[in-house]
Amino acid sequence: LRMDERHHRFTVIPGNADGIARVGWEVANAQALREAVARLTAAKIPVTPGTEAEARARRVRELVKFPDPAGLNGELYYGALVDERPFRPGRAMSGFVTGTGGLGHVLVDVEKPEEIAAFYCNLLGFRVTDYILWDEMKVNVLFLHCNPRHHSLGLVYGPNASPGRINHFMLEVRSLDDVGHAYDLADKLGLTVV
Repeated sequence: LRMDERHHRFTVIPGNADGIARVGWEVANAQALREAVARLTAAKIPVTPGTEAEARARRVRELVKFPDPAGLNGELYYGALVDERPFRPGRAMSGFVTGTGGLGHVLVDVEKPEEIAAFYCNLLGFRVTDYILWDEMKVNVLFLHCNPRHHSLGLVYGPNASPGRINHFMLEVRSLDDVGHAYDLADKLGLTVV
């Protein structure tokens, strides 16, 4: 699925359950990829090189795969293909906000937010943005960023969190009207909106 000049930002695959199979994090170039792999390997994180077929399917120059302590299958890559054809959404809309901020963010429910934050910060160069303590909802969130967005990854924890599950992912649009149109479309299709 496209949302900007990239060949695609999402791949939808059939599976036995809803969820996110992999989360890809872009690095600047081959040298940055080698440096990240060296940090992961030194920390005894198993890193598997992506195959040529996997890189071709993702439309990137090179990728590696690794498990993260939150239970996500992570990938690091560089050299994403830019599609020369302009992005044309399937319905009238202002478009998505991507660019240096990537596609948006993902929040995942976890048990040990400090351990997971240390993994992303120490090994992959993320930084803590801030956090929210929602006592009345019995859930907390630790926000991490790796680009100009407020956060690219959120770690949800507390009594009401369900570790191992994706809480949500966010796509930013250029206009509030697009949010309203999406809400109306979901309502028309009978989808539950939280």
